[in-house]
Order: sequence, then structure tokens, then C-alpha cells
Amino acid sequence: MTNLLIAGVLAPLLIGIGVAVFMAVSTKLQTPSATITATLLTALSIPVIYWLLEGVPPFPPIASKHKLGYVMAIAGIFAVFVLTWHSGYRFIVTAITLGFASIWIGIRKFSGDDWLWQALFVAFPIAIFASAAHLNIKTSNTPYLWPVTLIVFAIASAFIYLLGGYIGMAQLNGAVAAFIGGYLLFRYGAELFGIGEKIPILPGPVHWLLLIVLATIFLSAVFFAPKLNNLSAAIVLFALLAPLYTYRFMNLSLRIQPIAIAIVTLVPGLIAVLISFPTTG
Repeated sequence: MTNLLIAGVLAPLLIGIGVAVFMAVSTKLQTPSATITATLLTALSIPVIYWLLEGVPPFPPIASKHKLGYVMAIAGIFAVFVLTWHSGYRFIVTAITLGFASIWIGIRKFSGDDWLWQALFVAFPIAIFASAAHLNIKTSNTPYLWPVTLIVFAIASAFIYLLGGYIGMAQLNGAVAAFIGGYLLFRYGAELFGIGEKIPILPGPVHWLLLIVLATIFLSAVFFAPKLNNLSAAIVLFALLAPLYTYRFMNLSLRIQPIAIAIVTLVPGLIAVLISFPTTG
């Protein structure tokens, strides 16, 4: 239990804080360099978080969870070398990325006679994730909107995976939430002391990378969670579309913004978690 808390919560939290600290001391970098630095740090952090919980995946990968680790690493490479320079066509890029990832991760599901049903089954979540990625292009220049949205989604979906019997992915989702929480803890703490502007905003490519990581975990749960509540899984996705409304909170004080964003984003998250609890009788 202690090892799990260290690997799944404490270590990712400290890594997230470390990324925030490094971003703070590198504020003199020009915008392109700062974006690349933040994205590179996140791209390096994600595999470490995965390895702490799942170990280094073999090559070639054997199980679907091994493939998941490689998808995360490849997404990090893509974010650093492509998205830091060009942010357009995010919907298409995300949809294609997740489409190929779902086929590779869930190849066993697609090899049966019901492959068309499986394809339609993952089309909805891929469309939501792609829509969120597109929405992020226009709203990524805010300090709390997307980090808060992603951490609420990560925590809520982790509970759904746990209740669905997919403990490993629930832990991994929780670790990603802890990583985001590390950044938010440092950024919001600085905000309370009136020096929040000294902690740079996470750039769009970082949001995209974290979204892809959470999306691949979600798709893996859709394929392999033994008791996943499909209705809960569908509802929790709407937390990712909360920025359509919560973007209105950008005029609020930066000390209140994350709280207001979290409250609204929690609505679909809490509904999804409550529905996912097994009923008796």
C-alpha cells in the first residue's frame, strides 16, 4: 500500500511540482523555447509516471497495457516536435491519433465479427476528445481552465474505472491527476501569495499531450474494463466540454477562477461516478 501511494500519488505530485518549478525559473526564455521546454518536461514525465506503476514495457509490447505505454511516449514525441510549432487541425490530428491508438490497443476486439460495433462504440469518445482538443486551441492561454478541467476528468474517470474493476488503469489515471495537481498546487499557492504570474501557463501542446494520455486510458477501459458502466463512461466525457461554459469565468479573480471552474466541471463528473456505483436487489 505504501509503495502504491508513493508511485501513484506522491511521486507524480512531486514531478508535477518539479515541472512547475522548472518553468518558473526558466521564465526568461522566449515563447517558443518556453513552450518546447514545458512540453518536453511533460513528455519525459509521462513515461516515468507510467513506469513507476506498470514497469518498463517490453519491446515489442505483449499486452494492451504495454502498448498504452508506447502510445503515451509517441504522443509526447509528436507534441514536442510537431504541436509546439503548429497548433492547427487539432480536431483531425487528435481523431486520427486516437483512431490508430484504439485499433492498436484493442486489436483483439476488432478482430471479431462485431468489429463494426466496436468501431462505432469508440467513435463517440474519440469525437469528444477531438472536440476538446480543438476547443483548447482557442482557450489554452488561461492559467487554470484546462489544468482544472483535466484533473477533474482524471479523478472522476479514475473512480469509474475502479468501480468497473479496472484497477490498474484507475491507478494510472490517478497518477496523471496527481501530476497535474502538482503543477496546480504550486501555481495556485503562488497565486495566493500574489506571485502567480511568475509561474508560466501550461502551453497548448502540454494540454493536448495530457488529453491524449487520459484518452488512451479511457479507450483501454472501454475495451477491457470487466464491469465498466457505459452510461457513466459516456457522461464523464462531458466534463471535457465544460470549458465551453467555464471560459466565461476568465474575468473572475485568479484566486476564485479554479474553484468556479472545478465546481461546474464536477457536475458531469459526480453524476457519472454516482451512476457507476453498483446497485443491489
